[in-house]
Amino acid sequence: MKKIISLSFMALVLAGLFAGCDEIDEGGDITDNVITALNGQILTPTVWEEGSVKVIDCILSVQSTLTLEPGCVLQFTANGGLEIGTTTNAALIADGTPDQPITFTTVTTANGQAGSWYGISFGSNNVIATTVLNNCIIEGAGKNAEPVIEVYNTKIAMDSCTIRNGAGVGIRLLGPSAGFSRFSHNAVSHCFDYLLSGEVQPLLGLDTTNVFTSVVNKAIAIEGGNVNTTGTLKRLSVPYTVLQPIRVDNAELTIEPGTTLRFTNDGTLEIGYAQHAALIAEGEPTRPILFTSASTTPQAGDWKGIYFYSNNSSNKSIIKHAVLSYGGRTNGSYEGVIVANSGFKLINSSIRECTNYGVIFDDFSGFTECINNTILDCEKDPIYIGAGYAHTIGTGNTLSAAQGMGIHVKDGFISKNVTWLKQTVPYIMEGVTYVETTTGTASLTLNPGCDLRFMAGSSLEIDDNAKLIAIGTPQDSIFFTSNAQTKSPADWGGINFWHAVSATNELKYCRVDYGGSYSEHNIGIYSSNVKITHCAINYAHGYGIYIAYAEPALSPVIEDNLYTGNESGDVFREE
Repeated sequence: MKKIISLSFMALVLAGLFAGCDEIDEGGDITDNVITALNGQILTPTVWEEGSVKVIDCILSVQSTLTLEPGCVLQFTANGGLEIGTTTNAALIADGTPDQPITFTTVTTANGQAGSWYGISFGSNNVIATTVLNNCIIEGAGKNAEPVIEVYNTKIAMDSCTIRNGAGVGIRLLGPSAGFSRFSHNAVSHCFDYLLSGEVQPLLGLDTTNVFTSVVNKAIAIEGGNVNTTGTLKRLSVPYTVLQPIRVDNAELTIEPGTTLRFTNDGTLEIGYAQHAALIAEGEPTRPILFTSASTTPQAGDWKGIYFYSNNSSNKSIIKHAVLSYGGRTNGSYEGVIVANSGFKLINSSIRECTNYGVIFDDFSGFTECINNTILDCEKDPIYIGAGYAHTIGTGNTLSAAQGMGIHVKDGFISKNVTWLKQTVPYIMEGVTYVETTTGTASLTLNPGCDLRFMAGSSLEIDDNAKLIAIGTPQDSIFFTSNAQTKSPADWGGINFWHAVSATNELKYCRVDYGGSYSEHNIGIYSSNVKITHCAINYAHGYGIYIAYAEPALSPVIEDNLYTGNESGDVFREE
């Protein structure tokens, strides 16, 4: 708190309204009713009696214990403020009653004009076990945009207090150990800045009996910080605004149903960066959790997103019945509303109006569960995921994507038995996807209606101990085709079944188009364990199907297929 010492109020003293300014009686009571720079320190335990009125014309420094009895009124001039425990152990006992509250106000205007005095500051030497504010009215503070109450690396107990008409923050918690030992039944209203502001840890578990009333669209500010003790972000009647990154490490953060978090440009939620951690954000159908922009005119990319790092607990972290909007702000690395280096559950949730990706994984992670979600209106693909984890995208999802986008599948290995489901957008295949394993078996099963669109230089390779099962229906074919806007032969590499594939691979009611960029065929067969029936094989750069030479000759089943526009021929067997 800025200290400004003035004798402006001494005119009252010289006029004979008050007695001498620097006397303290033997019982520790300051005899003056005007406190100025001359007597602006309380060095011994002091009691201001019931109903007394004090005028504070300086920054009153409490360096012992100041007790205010019910009905006390402290009137502050423009130079006035109150400091407790900034230099030595000290406490404020302001224990009013509903009928006789203790009032901290101005000398000039009824109900306290905002910014008329500085405010109350509790320093790190505040005696936590002693300090209490009960049934107090604190109004008109915040000169020079100072907080009405500032709590620096200490804790205070507040119950049934009213804080109003502040020109700055209502209550500001400063430092990692700032917070409340008790905070209930308080009313904070009509401040020019946030009603309550501090790092995330002390804002967990706020009592819902408190009432916050904002007139400037600023309620509770989370100034970033670390969650290192498990706790809950409670649903309040006002939103939280996240100003800086929240990092959860060695703890679990739970967000209650119906909670709203509004993020500024620098706001993020980061889980498990350095130590094991989890996010539990489970809303309800009628009370979803909202992660959104703090802007009054929100737009895509207003905030960054939620990051699940490698120490995130994949089995615990969950986002359910939540709405994430206007995220995906570019930060120089992977960009998405949700960026994940580990697994998490995404259930019955919506991601919308975002720049970059909806959800983006690294090469080694996927969903623990992903069902019944909606991802719409992203500038890039709704989901970006490695080939080995695309199977973690479950049922009931509604995804939308612009031309050439969809579920972006990055190259990699499928080394176990997995199934890809039909989704509302295609799988966009980047690079080479290998289905193979050195132990056991691996298989990729594609459900009817799956649509795989391959980027330039991409292909699907079935090799050691592996198989591809792609069985569509006459009404719901499976597509292997080019992702180019204007398609042509050799847009992608094709499908190859190599020598060491396992039991029979099967393509039925499939359409394979525009392959052959390096292999000069849509489908290459190097094993007898392949069956292709009722498929349409079209527009290859080279042959529709190529069957390699072997001794004895390979005997794949190739029956009842249709061929169109293959440049070198439909089926070629090398002799």
